[in-house]
Amino acid sequence: MFAEARRDGLWFRCTYQDLWFSPDDLEAAQANGRFIWSAMNWELRPPADYIAKMERMAKDAADRLEEAKERVG
Repeated sequence: MFAEARRDGLWFRCTYQDLWFSPDDLEAAQANGRFIWSAMNWELRPPADYIAKMERMAKDAADRLEEAKERVG
């Protein structure tokens, strides 16, 4: 999967914990004994999907903050 990820510019996403890693980051973590899970636990996704997710989360947080500010007055 690492070769495919690097070739196609994809990142690893853990399908059940929603953890995202670049190939280099996951390889480094696994070299330190972390996140050593079978391939069935990972999918390859464009890193733009991760950015879009973070943007949605940031917007949701900003919306909640504005709502809280309005409630506090």
